[in-house]
Amino acid sequence: MNPMRRHLGLPEVSARLPAPPDLTPGALEAVLDERVPVLSIAVGDPGAELVAECHRRGVKVIAMVTTASDARAVEATGVDAIVAQGAEAGGHRAHFVKPASPEYGAIGTLALIPQVVDAVRIPVIGAGGIADGRGVVAR
Repeated sequence: MNPMRRHLGLPEVSARLPAPPDLTPGALEAVLDERVPVLSIAVGDPGAELVAECHRRGVKVIAMVTTASDARAVEATGVDAIVAQGAEAGGHRAHFVKPASPEYGAIGTLALIPQVVDAVRIPVIGAGGIADGRGVVAR
């Protein structure tokens, strides 16, 4: 069923892993009660209510985005900074203003960061890998 597992000599897996649980209000309350210095939202728009509650408790909020449209949306919620994650990073990547598609969500890091910096007025942190040698030279 899984050629890579077979290639690596690992046992076959037929069942899908369960989805991770959502962050329940109780779990989020525990995080806020601990007054962590920074809450980083990796997937999705944190919303103005959550950001305001974090700020009331002295917690800074950072949100990850993959498009300039998403950056403008999270800036409007009051987040303190944005992580602009290029397509090379892979893994869990947020797409919430526009649907995940190559023309919107597969923007490389070196192209995405200037777009996001131009779109917002808050600090932008760049994230994502460089996909090939040309990207390394461009850096």
